[in-house]
Formats: sequence, C-alpha cells, structure tokens
Amino acid sequence: MQYTSANPFDEVTLSKPSNQAGQDLARQRWQPHQLKQVLQSQDFIDKHPDFKWITLLMFYHGLRPSEACQLHSHDITDIDGLAVIHVTNEGITQQLKTAQSKRTVPLHKKLIELGFIDFVKSITDRTSKNQPLFGYPPSSDGVWSHKFCREFCKLLGQLDFIAGKRPTAYSFRHTFIDELKQLQIEESMVAQIVGHAYHNITYGRYGKQYDVKTLKPVVDKVEFALNLSLPV
Repeated sequence: MQYTSANPFDEVTLSKPSNQAGQDLARQRWQPHQLKQVLQSQDFIDKHPDFKWITLLMFYHGLRPSEACQLHSHDITDIDGLAVIHVTNEGITQQLKTAQSKRTVPLHKKLIELGFIDFVKSITDRTSKNQPLFGYPPSSDGVWSHKFCREFCKLLGQLDFIAGKRPTAYSFRHTFIDELKQLQIEESMVAQIVGHAYHNITYGRYGKQYDVKTLKPVVDKVEFALNLSLPV
C-alpha cells in the first residue's frame, strides 16, 4: 500500500539447515533410476490411458499437474504443420496459476510417436464439442489435479517409494526444467515453454515471444533412456 518507504524485512534472511536444504534440492527432480522404476513398471503400464497420458505430458513438457489434467480437445491443434498444446484458461472451469502460464508449446516428438495425436482424434471424431481429454474432473474447489495426484501417490506407494522422501507428480516439471538447464538452453526460452515470468529487462520487456518452429527442436531435445509403451 506504500504506507512506508522502508521494508523492515530487507535484512532478514531465512535458511534451512544445510543437510535439509540438500535433501529438498535432490527431491526436486526425478532421477533416471526412479523414472524407470515408475514408468516401466507393470503397475504404471496397467493404468488407464488417461493417467498415463497426463503423466507423459507433464514429463515431456513440464506441465503443472492441473495444466495437464484440464486439457480440452480444442487445446491440441496444428500451427504451421506442427502439433501444439495450448495451455489456456479459455475453457469452462479451466484455470491458470499466472498470466505467464498461458502459452502454446510444440508437442514433443515422443508423444507423437506414442500416438497422442490419434488419441485426441479419437475424441474429436466422436463429437465436435470442446471437451476435457481426460476423466479427471475438477474438485469442488475447482482444482483439476486432486484426483490424479492422489492416484499418483497411491502408485508410488505400490512401488515402494517412501512418502516424504520421494519425488512427486509436480517433480516432473522440475525434471523437465532441469534437463533444459543442463542442455544450456537460453533461460528466456525455457521460461516461455514452462510458463514462467522472465524478468530480464532486455528479453523480458522488449523481446517478442519465440514461435513454435523455434521451440520445437528445443522441446524435442529433452530425451530419456526409457522403454515406454503405447498408453492403451
């Protein structure tokens, strides 16, 4: 409210014990052996296709759980010959975390290879209405990911992951971002792909957004040594 010109908390620093901070940092992303333990498990293979597609959308695009769960059929389109995902709040009950969350990103080549376009087409062929792609409706408070996240936690328990010491569904987003960081991708580009604000004054204020043709090879660079089966 600008009632004072001084911030009394300017000199206050908050920190966790070094060992705890290190553990939290390690839990921010999925490690390769953990990914194999989940995504190549029979328990995951036996899940409903909706569950598997949502997981892979988070994994290969850095989507937040709710962003993946609330995707509608009209959110998957084609731009300049490239399949894209529109992360938006334009559909009924769709919500976004921030204004920067609204974005258009190219569909990863792995999801195309696994048949995601055919999955979407099977839904749009039944009706031209814009409808949710997956059977995870929003909760009473409007959060689309509640049911999915509960189911994902249950799956991790079945696979002997210890609660409090394991990555989460949201950790797929951290993993995707970290992969791009290790590839030394320009931060402004990563911010646009994952829906973060970019505060650098030169690119953030004056630079225009990257087009999907520029983003496509960047998204496709995120690869994992996994044997994934078609989500059917």
